[in-house]
Amino acid sequence: MSKLVIRAGGLVTGGRVQGRSTVAVADGRIVAVDAGHDTEPGDVESVLDAGDLILAPGMIDLHTHGANGARAGGTTRDLARMSEFYAAHGVTGFLASVGGDHESIEAGLQAVAAYAADQADGSGAVCLGAHLEGPFINPGGAGAFPLDTVVAPDPILLDGYLQRAQGWLKVITIAPELPGALPLVERACAAGVTCAAGHSLADAAQMERGIEAGIRHVTHLYNAMRPLHHRDPGIVGVTLTDQRVTAEVIVDGLHVDAYAVRLLLAAKGVERAAVISDSIAATGLGDGSYEFLGQRVTVADGAARLPDGTLAGSVITMDQALRTLVGTVGVPLGVAARSVSETPARILGRAATSGRIAAGMTADLVALDADMRVAWTMVGGRLPTE
Repeated sequence: MSKLVIRAGGLVTGGRVQGRSTVAVADGRIVAVDAGHDTEPGDVESVLDAGDLILAPGMIDLHTHGANGARAGGTTRDLARMSEFYAAHGVTGFLASVGGDHESIEAGLQAVAAYAADQADGSGAVCLGAHLEGPFINPGGAGAFPLDTVVAPDPILLDGYLQRAQGWLKVITIAPELPGALPLVERACAAGVTCAAGHSLADAAQMERGIEAGIRHVTHLYNAMRPLHHRDPGIVGVTLTDQRVTAEVIVDGLHVDAYAVRLLLAAKGVERAAVISDSIAATGLGDGSYEFLGQRVTVADGAARLPDGTLAGSVITMDQALRTLVGTVGVPLGVAARSVSETPARILGRAATSGRIAAGMTADLVALDADMRVAWTMVGGRLPTE
C-alpha cells in the first residue's frame, strides 16, 4: 500500500495545536499521525512538505444556501460550482440548504439527490445531503423566507419531500409550536432525518415538547426565534440548558454578538455547538444587488439584506467564520477548529470517519497559514492539484 506523507509545521488535534507533525495518507484515509518529522513510514510514494502550515481537519458546513453565484436549490451544475468554491475555503463536506416554494423545494431536493449519489471524483467538497429549511416554519419567525412559502405541517408534503430526496435529506428545520408539528417531527425522525427547531416563536414548554418528540438540533441559534428573556427563556434558554440538543450559530460578527457566542460555548461546550456559514449565492461576488428566493438582496459592508433591512443569510465563508471565532470571539484555534469539523461531523452521525485527524479517519484536511488563511484543501486524500 503506497503512502503520501505530509510534513507540516503544526497539527490541530484534541482541541489544541501541537508542533511539527507527520501525517501519512493511503487510499483516501489517514493511516498514521506522528509528532515531529523523524518518522520514516514504509512504502512512501511521495512526500508533501507543508512547511510552516498548520494541518486542521477539513471543515463541514451544515447550513449553506450557496456561493459563487450558485444556489443550493439549483441544478447539479450549481452544486458542482459550490463544491469547488467551498474546497478553496477549507470545506471538505457540506449540507445543501434547500427552501422556498413547493416547486423549488422539490427541484432542489431532486438535484441534491442526483449530485450526492454520483459526485465526480474531483477535488471539491463533498455534498453530504440536504437540509430542508422550511416550509414548516412560523410566519412570525420566517426571517428572510417569503411568507407565501410558509405552510402548515403536512405529512403528505413531508413524505413527498422524503421521496424526492431519496435518502439524502439529512436535516429538517421545523417550528415545534405549530399545530401538527410534533407528529411531523416523529415522522421525520422515523425516516432517519435529524429534526431541528428553528424559524420559531416557541416558548420553553413548546420547545421541551419538541425535544420529547425527537428534536435534537437548533437552526442558527438566536436568529429567527423568540429572544432569550429571564422570564421567557424560549428556544434559546432551553437549548442552552438541555444537553440533548446541539446548536449551530452564524459567526460573522453581524448575526450574533461575540458575547452570545461565548455564552453558547460556555453553556454547551464546543462538542455541542457547530459554526455555520448560512451563506447565500452572493457569497464571494462582492457588493451589489442579488437574488434570494425570488427577492432582491443588497450586499454591502459584509451583510446581505432585504429591502426592509432584514438579514438574508450571510456572505461569509467557513474560513472567515473560523477567523472570526478566533480573532473576535477569542476562542483558541484548537477549540475553534472542532466547531467547524468534529462537531458538525458528530451531528451528522459521521464522527467515526470525519472531523478529526487520526488514523482510520477519512483524509479530509485543510492547511492553514499563520493568519488562518487556506493554503490548500485535501478531500478524501486527493491533493489540491489532482
